[in-house]
Amino acid sequence: MDAETLWTTILIPVLIAPLSWILSKWYQNNQQLKFDRIKEAYIIKKREHEECLNLFLYPVFFKLLLIYQLDFNIPDDFNYNSEVSSEVSSEVSSEVSSDSDTEIEKVRCIGYYKKSSGKMHNCRNEVPVNDSSKVCKTCKWKYANDKIKLRLQLEGEVPSIELEDTVRIGSSRNDSYIRVQMPEELDETELIEHKVNRKLSKMSYLRSCISEESIEKLNTVILQLYREVKSLIENNIHVIKPNTRERNIYVNLVRFIELKTVLGCSDREIERDYGRKKKLASVLSLVHNTLHKMNESYSRIILKVE
Repeated sequence: MDAETLWTTILIPVLIAPLSWILSKWYQNNQQLKFDRIKEAYIIKKREHEECLNLFLYPVFFKLLLIYQLDFNIPDDFNYNSEVSSEVSSEVSSEVSSDSDTEIEKVRCIGYYKKSSGKMHNCRNEVPVNDSSKVCKTCKWKYANDKIKLRLQLEGEVPSIELEDTVRIGSSRNDSYIRVQMPEELDETELIEHKVNRKLSKMSYLRSCISEESIEKLNTVILQLYREVKSLIENNIHVIKPNTRERNIYVNLVRFIELKTVLGCSDREIERDYGRKKKLASVLSLVHNTLHKMNESYSRIILKVE
């Protein structure tokens, strides 16, 4: 047997076969390690998102939303007789905001009305970003108690002065004969007024009142919900890894809840005596935005694997 035959038939297969097996095994192990690292990172990230959503964002959001909706049905504790002072406090509370609130998406109340002085007043109280009515609690209860004629600033429209009730009636030469003219097409101002009245008619709940017994029951439920929110913030806020701005907002809410639940003070008393504002709409907007971003991120993680 010559050397060439020896190499091609015996030595090369004997050397290459094990080497090929070793290289193949190394490649498979390398790919498996790479897959395991990706899988482990996916599991960790998925678990982190699920903890953020299930342990904090969803329960806090729903409880705060329920507090806002229940509290909306309880009359404001301001004095309706001192209309000017209540309007001033409303304007100040809506315009003055801390640095920590400047980055939160804000939605303002769309209500406006004529003050006793005859000047139009645009309400600028903050409402949650997910509030479809965009009417604040203050405007609701002033309107329910017939203290104001509430108007609504519709999207893309500027509030105008209230229209005087006019009747298009033209009298003829004979006083005993009155000719009534059919109205022409509504001009832009009247059309806006018509849209506002139609929207208000659909929001009949703004006119609803509530008994004292029901108010006591609502306050009991609200206080319990506040305690649950406070417990969630204290125990689970670490899962969302809040930045300094967000952490300050949650801390301010916890301070307000402590004053509300421990001392039993009303919202106005807490703001007046302790300088602590509720800012429930701001916190709701923050949680809503964080929840939306986390849901989008969680969906991207799931879709990437699929």
